[in-house]
Amino acid sequence: MVSSLRKILVAFDGSQNSLRGMEKAIQIAKPARATITAVYVIATPLIKSGLYSITNAQRNVAKQKAMEILGRAQGRAKLAKVKFEGKIISGVPSSSITKFADKQKFDIIVIGARGLSGTKSIFLGSVSNHILHSTKIPVLVVK
Repeated sequence: MVSSLRKILVAFDGSQNSLRGMEKAIQIAKPARATITAVYVIATPLIKSGLYSITNAQRNVAKQKAMEILGRAQGRAKLAKVKFEGKIISGVPSSSITKFADKQKFDIIVIGARGLSGTKSIFLGSVSNHILHSTKIPVLVVK
């Protein structure tokens, strides 16, 4: 199966959980000579009234932050000598990642799970849970 993986999508927000997902993606990508695409989502508000809009200055700050965070993922991939692409998209993270993955026909999606304890640990994070149930692409949730 590893040799059939050519396109790996990693949901990456710079958190410890997403870093674990990136490390697992690198482990998978290296022997398969696959390309990792790390996607960062600039979350947009769900306000539908039309009264709220993001300013160009806010958009630029968010894009700069996204580029810095993706730079960390790129650095890890470069150290491992794995092909890497970074993508910045915007929208609601769970549905935006799913739509992007489906449209680009990735072979697998890797996402870090939230680190919760006790009874909360039986539930996945809302983003990973949505992705897991909203795509036909195999999903690897890394704890």
